[in-house]
Amino acid sequence: IDIQHIILNNNKEVVVYKTNGGATTDFGIKIRSEKYILPGLKFVETITYDHVEDLKLKYLGDNKLQIIEIKPTSGASNDPDNVLPEVGDVLKI
Repeated sequence: IDIQHIILNNNKEVVVYKTNGGATTDFGIKIRSEKYILPGLKFVETITYDHVEDLKLKYLGDNKLQIIEIKPTSGASNDPDNVLPEVGDVLKI
């Protein structure tokens, strides 16, 4: 897993990971909102998009991220269950 971006917001950290499962799977993106509750204890929320090669986000404040660029992989069109966000969409984290 490659870390793509880290965005800090008070006690919350938003980390965007690029996943690569190897030759038989496609790239993907995991967006994790991580907040320490106690030392050594994190509350984590995850948004996952399969068949995405790259994703660029803009922090809007108030726990919102806007998608400013998304690059699907060639496998995205072959998966009818894969619903990708669009440029301009806002994610609440």
